[in-house]
Amino acid sequence: MSDERKPDHQMSEERKPDHNVKPPKDFVINPNENVARAWKLWLQQFEWYAIATHLEDKKPAVQVAVFMSCVGQEAAVIYNTFNLTETESLQLQTIKNKFTNHFTPKINETYERYVFNGVVQKDGQSFDDFVTELKSKVKNCGYGTLEDSLIRDRILVGIKSDLVREKLLTENNPTLEKTIEICHSAEQVSLQANTMKQAAAVDAVTCNRKNMPMKKPGKTFHCGRCDTIHGYRNCPAFREVCDRCKRKNHFTKCCKARTVECVQQYEDDDENGFIVSSLDAEQDVDVEDWYEQAAMPNGVKIKFKLDSGSQCNVISRKIVEKTKMQIKPSTTKYLTSFSNHKMAVLGEVQMKTTIKGQSKLIKYIVVEEDVSPVLDMKNTEVSMDDVLLHASTKEELEEITQKVLEKLKKQA
Repeated sequence: MSDERKPDHQMSEERKPDHNVKPPKDFVINPNENVARAWKLWLQQFEWYAIATHLEDKKPAVQVAVFMSCVGQEAAVIYNTFNLTETESLQLQTIKNKFTNHFTPKINETYERYVFNGVVQKDGQSFDDFVTELKSKVKNCGYGTLEDSLIRDRILVGIKSDLVREKLLTENNPTLEKTIEICHSAEQVSLQANTMKQAAAVDAVTCNRKNMPMKKPGKTFHCGRCDTIHGYRNCPAFREVCDRCKRKNHFTKCCKARTVECVQQYEDDDENGFIVSSLDAEQDVDVEDWYEQAAMPNGVKIKFKLDSGSQCNVISRKIVEKTKMQIKPSTTKYLTSFSNHKMAVLGEVQMKTTIKGQSKLIKYIVVEEDVSPVLDMKNTEVSMDDVLLHASTKEELEEITQKVLEKLKKQA
């Protein structure tokens, strides 16, 4: 009978351990995370290390020594509580099982099923995260082969969109894979539709100065607020109150109140909203279109449009996220432009805002669209800098100074 054994040098090369493989890091017990899951992952890494280094070829005592050297000091303290016999102390698998039993608590299937059946898609949670949560929760429920069908049923019950739920109900006993495919497609279509909707609503709550002609000092232009020709920041209608709409910075004959309404809160059944006057840009950008730099929480700096007639401070969700402030529910459900475009309100937030060295706690209405932030001018203080900036003659300086003093007296 011929010897089919491979040459000793060839077998030696196949069984040669890879000494370049690094052992897993010490197992650290973190009370703020799932210890059982962390132990399972660490043990998986050690098994790969043991295969790469041919640990099974070593003597039992060496195998245990390598394992205990890798597992770390915290686990060594726990090992000393096992009270192993001399024989058990040389059995690596027995020691692994002891640690697994220690780190894995007993599972109450009734409670785990209660938790699983209470999972619903949260606000802002993507469908993928929702499915991952369901698959994670179902593992300890002991459903066995029923897992897929129960996850499918839970998706149907817990998904946020009623339209997607109706679509799933029209399907004839879909599989879990088919259910996930339908939900993925619906989520993608919804995201695309929202993107198109936001692009169409570009005129809402924004004043895009990029597309407007800049009025440079020294040049004159026809002003739509006073119906005269004058230079930049020399409008005679500055701080004048219109008799028709009671707003400032334009003469009554130039009032556009027929198309632009003041900000007012109103109730329509159970839904509150705001009509915001500065939902669109006017043709002439003049002294009323003030912009001011403001410092927000978390070192965020933004440029606000100051609106003398506004009673509503508007800011986008993107800016709020940068400040790391929490958005709270708001009784205001939407903002409406004079063109009847409605923009949903995500909520409201109160933030410390610093303008010209003065800090104040201001409440903002938060919207999803990336709009230019609007700030009510009553949140800023009138300063003599404003007087000097807008006065072009001595008489105008005296007149505006008197108005400023009267306003400061009222605020005092």
